[in-house]
Amino acid sequence: MVGFVRRFDDNYLGAYKKIKENAIGRPVVIRSQGCDPLDMSPFYKQYLKDSGGIFIDTIIHDIDLSLFLFGEDSIPKSVSAIGVAACHTQLESEGDADNAVGICEYWDGRVAFFYNSRMASHGYDNATEIFGTAGKISINLHPRNNALELCDSDGFVKTPAHPGWYERYAQAFVNEVTAWASALLNGEPMPVPLRSSLVSLKIATALQESLRTGEKMFFDRDGQIKQTGNSQPSDAGVTL
Repeated sequence: MVGFVRRFDDNYLGAYKKIKENAIGRPVVIRSQGCDPLDMSPFYKQYLKDSGGIFIDTIIHDIDLSLFLFGEDSIPKSVSAIGVAACHTQLESEGDADNAVGICEYWDGRVAFFYNSRMASHGYDNATEIFGTAGKISINLHPRNNALELCDSDGFVKTPAHPGWYERYAQAFVNEVTAWASALLNGEPMPVPLRSSLVSLKIATALQESLRTGEKMFFDRDGQIKQTGNSQPSDAGVTL
């Protein structure tokens, strides 16, 4: 549960509430993105090398949001991924990317589209759209730290973005700890089901493999990944 703090952000909790109120009908498509500031330091380059890959390291948070908003019982049907190593060019030889797009199709006829970039120049940028049969919910499509706008002599209206993911989700971390403590003290289920964390990891692993091999990855109706010619997923025997 610790890694999936976005579930505890007031904006995403509000979106979840609207979905449960049937405000947009049945959610069908989710588009979610996270863009991190460009960091070319030796420390960050080593971090990228050890991160497990862009899908496992960062896009897994958007994957978890798709389960949170579509439903915890969602089962992946197929995934495919593409990406480029535009600034961190060393990632290409490792089968990784600093800009990547992934698509996950679920067995219940829903689709999630993920995008992540490690070269944002303006700051941290995390945005999500949920398209339903009767409407749409948008979260932070225009990244901004607060409601302040600056207009000066250059003729541009400027709004500050969050410098990093912690500043964006500082309150969400507090909400998460409170929910965790409440579950323990009151004997309630954990707010993030263990199954969802496992499903997110399986989807992220399959997307990382798709990025490396260029192949589309498929799951059976039980959520077990089907091996292809070049794929060797390490958790293929784990049951969802």
